[in-house]
Amino acid sequence: MNQMLEKIRRKTATLMQGRYGIDQFSAFLMKAALVCMALSWLDALSFLYAWGILWIGYAVFRMMSRKFEKRRAENTAFLQINYKFRTALSEYKVRWKERKKYKYFKCKGCKKLLRVPRGRGKLNVTCPKCGHRMVQKS
Repeated sequence: MNQMLEKIRRKTATLMQGRYGIDQFSAFLMKAALVCMALSWLDALSFLYAWGILWIGYAVFRMMSRKFEKRRAENTAFLQINYKFRTALSEYKVRWKERKKYKYFKCKGCKKLLRVPRGRGKLNVTCPKCGHRMVQKS
């Protein structure tokens, strides 16, 4: 049994030589495909099965590719989008936790997100980025 597993491991290693392999984007595609395929069991979402198959196929194509630069560029683009999404999500989590202490609003001049403490009445607020002054109810 161990000899057979060792033989499979060697053949897989030989097959993957010179190939791109798995990265964060391929792992994301595989996970998203599995979620889609699991959701496809619901009658209303049965079309998701085809999407899952397509995403698995694309992930395998990326892993078997020999075009390292293109796959690296795709992964970099994915990581940038993922970073923006995670940053925005963490900002929303902080805003949700502090919703009873602070009121959030955007500056009318530069659209920067500002916060003021709640329960202080009307406040004169100056944007630290652009210097725009406004009266804001807390």
